[in-house]
Amino acid sequence: MYYRGVLTESSYMSNTPPPQYPPQYPPQYPPQYPPQTPAQGYPYIPPSKTSIASILSLVFGLLGCIPVITSLAAIVTGIVGIKVTGKPGVSGRPMAVIGLLLGIIGIAIWSAVGMTALWAYRESEKALGSASTLVTALQTNDIDKAATLVGDKVDTAKLKSAAEKLQGLGKFKNFSMGERFLEVNQDSTWSLSGTAHFEPDTKVPMKLTISKLPDGSFKVTDIVIDR
Repeated sequence: MYYRGVLTESSYMSNTPPPQYPPQYPPQYPPQYPPQTPAQGYPYIPPSKTSIASILSLVFGLLGCIPVITSLAAIVTGIVGIKVTGKPGVSGRPMAVIGLLLGIIGIAIWSAVGMTALWAYRESEKALGSASTLVTALQTNDIDKAATLVGDKVDTAKLKSAAEKLQGLGKFKNFSMGERFLEVNQDSTWSLSGTAHFEPDTKVPMKLTISKLPDGSFKVTDIVIDR
């Protein structure tokens, strides 16, 4: 049987099922724990920090390229680093110790280099003094005196030839050396290259080979005058 009629709003609502909603649950929160405290008998130890002085000491010790300065800096900062790392919470003592040792080694090396250079310079000045005496003797044509200043390899003929080249020049003043080379063997041998200066303003290039004898004296073993 088919019923014809008017569908009203009230009749539609009465025939429509109610809407379905998902079930409601209470919000979930993470569990709350009380703050952690150090266990009884184990005090809290803060994280350690590395001493800046220890780091600098190691860096200066490894550099060591600037004579004395970086080595001294390594020693000073190493001592400070060792002292600071004795306090709780400060690390870096091994770096401070290594930097200190490297600084001491650097001082020792540079001191040896400096003493060697000073000794070599003084020895070359003594050798140069013998050469100056020889040039003065040759310029005055005093061959006998010149013969006492040279080694066996320099004969009288070579002395006379050198004396002739120096005649007519003004009074000898000094040497200005361009190169000083030391060969260490049985006799310390100096090879000196430079310029002999004569009054008023004459310059003569010379090359001299000078040996130090066991008794401490110096002998000119070769002389070359570029004139």
